[in-house]
Amino acid sequence: MSQAMYHARELAMSRMEAEASTLGADGIVGVRLDIEFKEFGSDIAEFIAIGTAVKADGADPGPGGT
Repeated sequence: MSQAMYHARELAMSRMEAEASTLGADGIVGVRLDIEFKEFGSDIAEFIAIGTAVKADGADPGPGGT
């Protein structure tokens, strides 16, 4: 069970990193990982990684241009 939870955490973090990369971010700050255990199944949990994508000062603005 702990191995499955570790893997789910890694998937959530990897997806967040991929989305930041798509935006042209240089990093992610203020990262929070939420875990919700679902009422309809005691063996079901949802991992949600939330953070703010950031660009370094003077960096290329990326595809959006801002």
